[in-house]
Amino acid sequence: MLYYLSQKLLEWSAGTVWAETLSPLRLFRYITFRSACAALTALLISWWLGARVIAWLKQLKFGQDYADKAEAGGSLAVRLFSKKGTPTMGGILIVLALNLTTLLWAQWNTLVQLTLLSVVVLTVVGFYDD
Repeated sequence: MLYYLSQKLLEWSAGTVWAETLSPLRLFRYITFRSACAALTALLISWWLGARVIAWLKQLKFGQDYADKAEAGGSLAVRLFSKKGTPTMGGILIVLALNLTTLLWAQWNTLVQLTLLSVVVLTVVGFYDD
């Protein structure tokens, strides 16, 4: 979306006094710039939504009870006990950040659309499996 918006602004400003002012928008043509911005955007979305998604999943009681097969008193038993009730659907946050950043920064084509569709389908399969 941002790629096409920047290219339209550059196209509309061609031959006007705004052309020089909007010239930094040419950076959007480079996939390396868009990839770096997408990674930063995904990180910020994850930080911003992370606590909210975990709290929401705890409210919905999406926790998992672990079968404790570790020896009593071992460090693994302590770790499993401390993780009891932790939501197991953290992948929702990853898929949400991935899809939002792709919608914002990608140059749309059939392969991008097919990849996002595959991610969503595999997420649904993973959700069903949990």
